[in-house]
Amino acid sequence: MSEQRVLVDTSVLIDPPSVEELEANGLLAAESAISPISLAELHNGVLLAARDDERALRLRRLAAIEARHEALPFDTPAARVFGRYMAEAKRGKLGLRVRDAIIAATAEANRLTVLSRDADFQRFGADLVALGRGGR
Repeated sequence: MSEQRVLVDTSVLIDPPSVEELEANGLLAAESAISPISLAELHNGVLLAARDDERALRLRRLAAIEARHEALPFDTPAARVFGRYMAEAKRGKLGLRVRDAIIAATAEANRLTVLSRDADFQRFGADLVALGRGGR
């Protein structure tokens, strides 16, 4: 079996899976990347932290995430996929959350599986591994 490649959703970056969850889904050795929109969401979380200690903790976690995962660009192929999602949403075929659509489009354009705690990514037809809530 070839090594699985995943695009890690923000929900998993915030609540990382346990080793057992990764093993159960055949992802222990998976190659991973992230979307720039996830970085934007995490940077926003750092800035919105109510306390200095919480802000410092979030900043350390963000630095570790940036060091560990490649951020894939939202490029022309991803924009084409996103445009298709928008058209389908206008036709009433999709409920659309723009940030999720950007993540799903980036994954599809790069032929990656989305790793998320949000099963709603299925509405995009994304190849998805949906983890349960609360990995730790």
